[in-house]
Amino acid sequence: QSDPERKKITDLVLERLIAPGFLAGLIEAVEKAGDAHHDIVRLIRDLGEPAVAEIVESLSGKESCDDLKRKFELLAPFGRQAAAEARKRIQDGQPKRIVLMLQIIECFGGVDSEEILRPLLEHADSRVRMQALAVLVKYRNPWGLLRLREMGNSGTTAASRWRATIT
Repeated sequence: QSDPERKKITDLVLERLIAPGFLAGLIEAVEKAGDAHHDIVRLIRDLGEPAVAEIVESLSGKESCDDLKRKFELLAPFGRQAAAEARKRIQDGQPKRIVLMLQIIECFGGVDSEEILRPLLEHADSRVRMQALAVLVKYRNPWGLLRLREMGNSGTTAASRWRATIT
């Protein structure tokens, strides 16, 4: 076959492999495969960046601990891109999903996330507020450290206890 023909076939195959429906099926297969998921994980990693958006999108906040661990393992090689995808989705969803997006940012790079995280310090849900603060403190963000100091000086036992666990 000629090179242009081979390229056309390769492009068609790649297009099918990175289609959202196919990627979603692979991610679901990882969850169902249990310990025998290594080949599927390798394929997802080989597909590269297009898989990241689909993995982040698949997080609902209803995963079991094992499923969540597998999805974070899938995201690990794509660290900064995973964090960027989470930043895009930080406002959509229920508090559990927002907390998951914050955890991705915390795990895979949140240094440049201050302007997205600061408003979450005022979120109605305390889990969101605390997770946003944890990310800011982890990356030694001055705003987060200031907020943490304010919490510690507030005199509430819960705030002081929480402050002690993350510093």
